[in-house]
Amino acid sequence: MKKSILLVMVFAFYINVSMAQDWSKELPGKINLVKMSDAGIAIVGTDAALYGVNDQGKILWENKKLRKVEAERVQILSGTELVFISDKGMFSRNRVLNAYTGKEYANSGNKGDNIIGVRVLHGTNQLWTIKGTRGINTWDLGTNTLQYGWGRKDITRDIAVNKVTSLTWNFSGAQPLLYTGRNSAIVHLNLTHLANVDLSTGKDIWRFDWKPFKKVKGAKASTLSNGFAAMKLDEESNTLYFPYINQLVAIDVKTGAAKWNPKKGGKTGKVLNMYVTKDGVLVLTPKGLQLVDKSSGNLVWKKPIKIKNAVESILLKDKNDFFAISKGSIIKVDVANKSTKVLTEKIKFSGKESFDNLEIIDDLIILSASQNVAAFNKNTGEKIHHTYLKAPGSSLLAITQNIVLAAVAAAATVNSQNINSRNSTSGSSYTYHSYSPAVMKSGGSASEKNGDLMYISTKFKDADAKGFGIAKVNKKTGKIVEKIVIGDRDPLYAINHNKGKFFYKSDKKTLAMKSLK
Repeated sequence: MKKSILLVMVFAFYINVSMAQDWSKELPGKINLVKMSDAGIAIVGTDAALYGVNDQGKILWENKKLRKVEAERVQILSGTELVFISDKGMFSRNRVLNAYTGKEYANSGNKGDNIIGVRVLHGTNQLWTIKGTRGINTWDLGTNTLQYGWGRKDITRDIAVNKVTSLTWNFSGAQPLLYTGRNSAIVHLNLTHLANVDLSTGKDIWRFDWKPFKKVKGAKASTLSNGFAAMKLDEESNTLYFPYINQLVAIDVKTGAAKWNPKKGGKTGKVLNMYVTKDGVLVLTPKGLQLVDKSSGNLVWKKPIKIKNAVESILLKDKNDFFAISKGSIIKVDVANKSTKVLTEKIKFSGKESFDNLEIIDDLIILSASQNVAAFNKNTGEKIHHTYLKAPGSSLLAITQNIVLAAVAAAATVNSQNINSRNSTSGSSYTYHSYSPAVMKSGGSASEKNGDLMYISTKFKDADAKGFGIAKVNKKTGKIVEKIVIGDRDPLYAINHNKGKFFYKSDKKTLAMKSLK
């Protein structure tokens, strides 16, 4: 009996050690946001100020002008040491801050010249700041100096951006930049703007002429957030494939000239997703899957491969295999034989959720949402696991989503990871950095893709962990790797995945940090 009690005591001690905080620090004012910059510095907002805190618990800077900043107003500029803060109020001024120092970047100093949105160009270490719906300034990140600007004479239609607040827009869901040289990239700004731009000067190397193409009243820009596929660059043939309204357009990257007859080629319908293959361009449209001849733009198949509710589907490529999600089921597409095979039954997530992320890890197709994750064998469709952890409170229950929006979100997520890198079909002859020099010097990105892991907010009722917290889950197995008890029904936390540091709000005014296993 004594031996059993001793074992329990030892076990309890071990659990307490594993759950212990590395440090905690009380901050002035109630904490209302905790986010992780790619520099590994936590951005913490309170009623009193905005702070930058390192993994040693040291406050690196504070900005008292930015009080009560809402989480959705903080945009982490991927691959850099910068964050974009959207301010609010009559005299608001949006800011780009350095996570290490709190120093403000891209501030012209001119009265009324407010930044309303930003975009990082990793290849040339530049920052675009939107100064109006038809204005962009380009800043050198290394020197924090203004290089050049575009105004209404250069950008004749509103830039295709997403509105966040009354005075803030962003490029989330926009077409990625496709680099064509060390200092040049294909840029898409609005419905009729598509150009190969010299990024060192802002001058067009060529701008595509849309005049021969049919105009559709009320047509929207070909952005990911509008449900269009990401444009693709085929380096072997120097061809850009671009989804435009209800057709696919092929453009010579060297000259900017159309390769297909506008009235005959690329008559696909709205392109929702696409991949360039040796047999042609495989496109997903509302009518299903179709193969397009690369030389003429003609449709190779007399009839498309039917996919139920194709507009609610999503296409995923893994080496030479293609998979689609339709009506909640996974199907495998055989392009050579123009056939499909249903791999799974309809996948139903618990808690009124629909998947909002889709990926392939090794031999598994992983579908996930905030409270659910499921893994299926990509060859047989066998369900490896479906893990659901109940949300800890009504405020975290996911709203039922239309799977169309989930598919768009998944596509946008995938492409946002490459938003400033080359989105091509083969290896690049140029070297481009995913991270800014400052972040690379510090050891790389702190918010890299999690790989096999995801974090789910839930309530633990186990002997080894009781209370509200975060479950660290292996997406491949569905097993909980670590239980992190926070004690808050609506936890605020951020993770430095590179170093395994978990920052969280432990009580009203206290920030704490725990090293993950």
